[in-house]
Amino acid sequence: MALVCLAVATTGWLVATLAVEDTRSDGDASPEDVAAFVTAAVERLEDASAFQVAFTVHGPSTAEAGLPGEEPGPLLGEGEAVYDSGRDPVFSYAYRATGGPEVQRYQMRSEQLLMTVDGSGLSVLDAPTRADRYLGTAEFGSAQLRAVLSTSTDLAFAGEREVVPARGGEEAAHGAYLFTGTFTALRGDHGSVAGGGELVFAEEVEFALWIGEEGYPLRLSLRAEDGTGETVEYRDVR
Repeated sequence: MALVCLAVATTGWLVATLAVEDTRSDGDASPEDVAAFVTAAVERLEDASAFQVAFTVHGPSTAEAGLPGEEPGPLLGEGEAVYDSGRDPVFSYAYRATGGPEVQRYQMRSEQLLMTVDGSGLSVLDAPTRADRYLGTAEFGSAQLRAVLSTSTDLAFAGEREVVPARGGEEAAHGAYLFTGTFTALRGDHGSVAGGGELVFAEEVEFALWIGEEGYPLRLSLRAEDGTGETVEYRDVR
């Protein structure tokens, strides 16, 4: 099953081999100042004491045009991740493959990483791979966004849009600023049931990023050249 997770982290556990410009925002940029505005949004997420992330992974779409995520292909799996600096574990992650098992991961306050499959007992990851650290630590929240900043050469402001949460029930639409482009990302396997897994480069990945009027990320949709993709929604950033 071709499950995809597209991300690059530029801090801590993953030393990127890409050239990265270390740009810090002044926190008061306009959407037209694209790099500064997106950087400020990423920093707000990284500085938050808590956040929630919901994501879906899907196969190739039959749509010939449109933004990534607008007409996604068949659902391959879905999951969520929660970071809360005031609890232990500080980070938890769950992914359910369509017709497959549920994989859960945890980052303890001690930085120990754990995982379980279908509640069958916790495994201690004493020698976590980069894939383990991506999927099982709080850096999961901003790694994909950092990839956009690090590798996109055509990041552009595409105007104002409204975003209706895909899994938000009756929640109202949010006013948002849309940014689009392509970037070099990494693929990992959400559905790995044995831990480990590899992260590999994926080039020319299309993305659409919606940032709310208050400056927090709302949604990131990705589509690889083979049509597979992922949509990530950011919630309750505080």
